[in-house]
Amino acid sequence: MDDDRNAAEAAPDANEATGNEPAPVGPADTQPADDPTAPIALGATMDAEPEAAFADDERDDRTAAPRLVAATRDGEPRDADPGAPLLATTCPVCGQKTPANRFCGFCGAPLTEVHRRTASQTGDPFLRVAGRVHDLVFPGSQPIDMFWHRIVVGVALLIALIALLANDIGVALLAATAIAPILLVLTLQQLDVFERESPLLSALAAVVGLIGGLIIGAIMSWAARHWWFSTGEFNFGAAGYGADYARAADHAPFLLILVNGIVLPAIGVAAMLLGPIALRRFGQFRNEAMDGLALGALGGAGYVFGTAIVFALPVIGDGGPDLSVRHWTLLVVGLALLRPLVVTAGAAIFAAGLWRSMMTDRSSALIVPAIAGVGGIVLLHLGTMVLEPRSLALEVGWNLLLTVALAAVLGLVLRQSIAFDRRVIGANQTRVACPSCGQVTPRGAYCAHCGQPLPAVNAA
Repeated sequence: MDDDRNAAEAAPDANEATGNEPAPVGPADTQPADDPTAPIALGATMDAEPEAAFADDERDDRTAAPRLVAATRDGEPRDADPGAPLLATTCPVCGQKTPANRFCGFCGAPLTEVHRRTASQTGDPFLRVAGRVHDLVFPGSQPIDMFWHRIVVGVALLIALIALLANDIGVALLAATAIAPILLVLTLQQLDVFERESPLLSALAAVVGLIGGLIIGAIMSWAARHWWFSTGEFNFGAAGYGADYARAADHAPFLLILVNGIVLPAIGVAAMLLGPIALRRFGQFRNEAMDGLALGALGGAGYVFGTAIVFALPVIGDGGPDLSVRHWTLLVVGLALLRPLVVTAGAAIFAAGLWRSMMTDRSSALIVPAIAGVGGIVLLHLGTMVLEPRSLALEVGWNLLLTVALAAVLGLVLRQSIAFDRRVIGANQTRVACPSCGQVTPRGAYCAHCGQPLPAVNAA
């Protein structure tokens, strides 16, 4: 020991004698010894203080896995001090406080500026307009991909243009009528943040609704022609907008108002939901409230398109009646935009409440959606029967009022459905949505699909 001490004391003298300067101190030498992110020098051992290299080797209470706080998904250091608290932010989608990483730890939504950029903030004019409408109706919801929206609008307008050039006003009207409900359905499907259901099976809900619309529309058209007026080339009884023809026939009989204004529309709502309820036999369509919202919209879209076919059937292949420009404008706005939105949104609202009621066994969850959804659709037809002989502008104005009201209710129901699905999916809280991959998985420590840790779920 004395020899070692003497050699150490003699080392500075030896350096001075030879003229050698002491070796410069590098970054590795200035790194605190208890920092686990510090590089380990070659030849160094960990026998002295093994705890220093694993100072943050605490176990996460929820997953029993090591807590990793040194890097993000990009591989960049998150915090030099592993013991420092993580920065928190508010998720723009679910509103929860979450660590300020790339994705929300509760709903999996992207948190970075690039991913949070909504369609209304882009430079594309089409996306700006569509994005502003989306942000107005569905505030706080995740951004949506507009690719298929643009395809639908482009194809429908192309078909309408070709039909107009061919002097076929019936096909042009039907092409225009298909745009609004399809766009609403695509939007609701993309706002489903957890599962993507089978497109083929989902289309069955629209087909069943289409058949129901054809049948109910044909009955309403027949009733209007036999009990009210039969003039005009359109089947006005299927959708309204008779204007001068209805005014010439004076007010509708009370029996027709009862049948076409209340009874048949209520039966039509049942026809819209017949397909969605039948699809509940498949597990993928009954584990989320958003399933009911999307399937109800599909049924409503099919139904309203079926009634539009009945309405325009007499003029398919024809140039249509000789109407004023004002009548044509109000007719197109009401038939192709407002009426489809009211029926599609009303069916979606009612179906969402029905799904939540079935999943929770609480009938109270159905009260507001039933009043808003079914009531909106019935009031649409009832207002048509009362206002049609008075003024076409009043009838379209009534449609606009219902569209705005149901859009507000749909936004509320959508947020409630997403919040309901985020909390727990399925009965008795047996399944949760993985915040990493978004798939529905059995409750546990790790996701069965991607293997990432799952958040803790408190039993009800």
